[in-house]
Amino acid sequence: MEDLGSSVLAALAAAGEQVDAGVVATWLGPAHADLVRPGPNRPTGCDLAHDGHGGVLRALAALLHRRLAAAVLGAHSTIADHYLTLWGGLENGLPALAAHPLLGDADGGYGLRHLVCHLLAAGRAEEVHRLLACEQPAGQGRPGVVNVWFDARHRAGQVDGYLRDLEAAAGAARRATDAAAGRNAPSLGLEMRYTLMRVCAEQADRPRRGVALMLLEAGLWDRVRALNDVRRLPGGERGRALLDMLPHLPEEQRPPVLHEVVVDAMAAVRGDPGVDSDLLSEVAALLSPQGMRRAVASVSGLESPQSRIMALAGLAPHLTAEAMCDALAVARTFQDEFYRAWALQELAPFLTAGPASEALRDVRAMPSSFSRDAALMALIPRLPENLRGGALAEVREFSPEALGQCWAEAIMLLPEHRRRAALARVVERAAPDGHVELLVEAAGVLPPGERDAVLAEALAVAHTITDRDVRERSLVSVAALLPAGARDQVVAGLLTSAQMLVDEDDRARLLIDAAELAAPEERVAPLTEAVALAGKTENATLLIRAAALLPADHPARNAALGQALEIRLQDVSYENYFAYGVLDELCPLLTDELMAMLVHAIQALERPGYLGRFLSARAEHLAGVALEAGLDAARSFTDPTHRALALTALSDRLPVRRKYEVLEEALTAARSARRCLDDIALRLPPERRRALLVEELSYWHDGFLDTWRQDRPDESARPVPFGFSPVPVGETWGLGEAVHAVLIRAQRAWRRGEGRAAVLALIRTALDRYRFVDAPDSPVLTAAARDLGGPGAEREYRLAIRDIDQWWSHPTTLGHAAE
Repeated sequence: MEDLGSSVLAALAAAGEQVDAGVVATWLGPAHADLVRPGPNRPTGCDLAHDGHGGVLRALAALLHRRLAAAVLGAHSTIADHYLTLWGGLENGLPALAAHPLLGDADGGYGLRHLVCHLLAAGRAEEVHRLLACEQPAGQGRPGVVNVWFDARHRAGQVDGYLRDLEAAAGAARRATDAAAGRNAPSLGLEMRYTLMRVCAEQADRPRRGVALMLLEAGLWDRVRALNDVRRLPGGERGRALLDMLPHLPEEQRPPVLHEVVVDAMAAVRGDPGVDSDLLSEVAALLSPQGMRRAVASVSGLESPQSRIMALAGLAPHLTAEAMCDALAVARTFQDEFYRAWALQELAPFLTAGPASEALRDVRAMPSSFSRDAALMALIPRLPENLRGGALAEVREFSPEALGQCWAEAIMLLPEHRRRAALARVVERAAPDGHVELLVEAAGVLPPGERDAVLAEALAVAHTITDRDVRERSLVSVAALLPAGARDQVVAGLLTSAQMLVDEDDRARLLIDAAELAAPEERVAPLTEAVALAGKTENATLLIRAAALLPADHPARNAALGQALEIRLQDVSYENYFAYGVLDELCPLLTDELMAMLVHAIQALERPGYLGRFLSARAEHLAGVALEAGLDAARSFTDPTHRALALTALSDRLPVRRKYEVLEEALTAARSARRCLDDIALRLPPERRRALLVEELSYWHDGFLDTWRQDRPDESARPVPFGFSPVPVGETWGLGEAVHAVLIRAQRAWRRGEGRAAVLALIRTALDRYRFVDAPDSPVLTAAARDLGGPGAEREYRLAIRDIDQWWSHPTTLGHAAE
C-alpha cells in the first residue's frame, strides 16, 4: 500500500465522482502531490480512476481489510476543508466565494456539487447547517444580502443540487430530532427552516426569457449565471434564448452553446413530434463544419422517427458534404422503409450527383413500390444525366395513389407526350369532382402552354357535376387559375347561380367566393348583398369575410364589422384564459372607432384580468381613439400590476415622447406593485435600465404569497399551545391531504396524547407538502417548534423566517416577479 499512497486511495474512495490526479493533488496539498504523479511501474490515483468503479472498489476492499477506514473518514474532512479554506472559511461566512464567484468553478465545480456530502460523511452535520446559513452582501451591484450557498449554486446552474443539499441537511436534522427522544430538540426548528428554504429556492428557480440577458447587459449578472439561468427555461423557449445570448459569449464558448440550441430545436415542444424547424434552420446556418456533423449525430438520439426526419429536413439545406454523408447514414438506420424513403425525400433536394447515385442503390433495394417510387421521384432531379432515364423508367405509376402528394411535381419530370398520357390515366378513374381536383392540382405545376388545355378540360368537367355545392366549389377552384377573361365568365356564372339559392348563408357564401375572384371594381355589389344576407342570419364569420374584401371606406364594410362585433361580444362574455380566440379574425379589421367600442364593451364586463390580457395581447390593433380608450381603460385598474402591464404594452403604440410619458405612469404603478420594472426597463433608454433592475431586485419576492405578510404573529404575545394554535389555510386542493388539514390532524393527535413520534410524523408530512401558498410564519408551526422541540427549536424557526426575508427578498431571478 505504501507505493500507492494510502492518502490518495482514501481520497479516491471518498470522492463523490470520478476525478483526475490534478484534483486529488489539490485536495492533499503540496506535501502529498508526488503521490499522484505517474512514476515507473507505479499505479497512481489517476490510474485507479481510469480503471473504473471495479478498480476503485477492489482497492477500497483492500483498504478496509487493512483497517484504514479512518483514512477515508479523514479524506472526507480533508476534501471539505480544502474548499472551505479556498472560499474564505466557514467561520467568516465564505466571503471569498461570495466576492469571487469564479472560485466556485474550481476543479470543474466539484466543491459546489459535493461539499455537503463530504461534511456529512465526515460527521460534521453542524457545519452543514452553518454552511447553509451563510450570508454575505449580494455583490456585483445587486442589493441586499444573499444566502451564499444558494447564490453560488444558482450561478452554477445547480439549483436541483442545492435542493438535494437541503434535503440531506433536513435528514440530518430529523435524525437529531428523533435521537432527542422527548428532550429539547432545536433540530426540529432546522427541519422547518429547510422547508421554508426549499419553497423559496423552488420559486426563485423560475426563469423568464429575456430577463437573464437584461441582467447580463446591465452588469448585474455574469455570463455564467445568465447562461445557466437561460438553460432552465422550458424547451421551445430555451433554444431561442440561448441564441440571443450568443453575441455576449466569448468565441470559444459559442460552439457548445450553438449545439445546445440545435438539441433544443430538435426537441422543442410543438406537438408530437416536436421540432422547431425555423430555429433549427436558423442555428444550422451558424454552425461550423464540425458543429454540423455533431448536430447530425444528435439526430439519432431523438425518440420518434418523425422527429428524426423533421430534424434532418431542418438541417438539410445547410449540410456540408461530410455532414450530408452522415445524414444519409442516419436515414439508412430507419428499419421501416416508409421512414427510410421519407428521410431520403427530405434530403434529396440538397444532394449532389455522387451521393444521389449512392442513395439510388438504397432506393432500388426497397421492396415496397410506394416507398421506392416516391424516393425515386425525389432523387431523379439530382442524379447525373446518364442515370435519370433508367431511374424514371423504374417508376411504376405516376398517380396520387402511387406517389402521394408529390405526384403532380413528378409528372413534370416526364417528356411532354408521356406527361399528357400519365395525366389522362390519373383522371380517367376519378369521379367528376375528383377529376376536376386532380386537373387543378396538375395545372398548378404545368407550363403555360399545357396549363390552358388542362384548365379548359377541368372547367368542362366541373359544369357536368350534378351536386350544386360540389359544382360551385369546383368552379371556384378552376377559376382561380384561369386567365382574366375566362375567369370573369366563370365569376358571372357563379353570381347568377347565387341568386337561385334559397338558403341565405349559402347565397352569401357563394357571393363572397365569387367576389374574391372578381376584379376589385366588380366586388362591391356582390359583397354588399352578402353583408345584408349574413346580417339577417347573424353569421359573424361571413360578415367578417365580406368586410375584409370591401374597400376600407365603404359604408357596408363598417356596417358588417359593427354587426360582427356585436355578435362576437356575446361570446366574449364567456371567453376565458383557455379560450382566447373569439376576436382573432375581427380585431385586425376593425376601425379605430369600433376598436374603441370594443374596449369599452370589455371594460363594462368588469373582468379586470380579461381586460388586462386583451389590452396587452391586442395592443398592436389599437390606434387613434381606440388607443386612447385603451389607455383610459389601463388607467382605470385598481390593481397596480394590471395597470403597469397594460400601460407598458400600450406604450409601444405611441410616438417616442409620449411613449416615455406613459412608461413613467407604468413605472409609478410598478413601484406600487413592487414588480414588473424589468418590462419597463427594456423599453427605456439603456442608461436607465441598470438602476431599474437593481430596484426590481430589491423588492420582496421570497417565493411565498405576499398576503401572508399582512398579519404577522406578535412575538411578545402570550404563547398559544400547539394543540390550540390557529392553522392558516393555504392550498385547498386535495381536501384532507392539504397542509392545513394534516396540521389539524397533528393537533388532534397531540391533544389526544398519541405521543410525540406520531405527532412529529404528521408535522413532517405537512412540511413535505409545503408550497408557496402556505404560510411561512405559521402560528401552528411556531407552537409546534416550541412544544415539541423546546425554546431552541422555536428560536431557530423564527430565525429562519427572518433569514428567508433577507435572502430571498430580492429575486435571484425575476421569473416569479411577474406572476
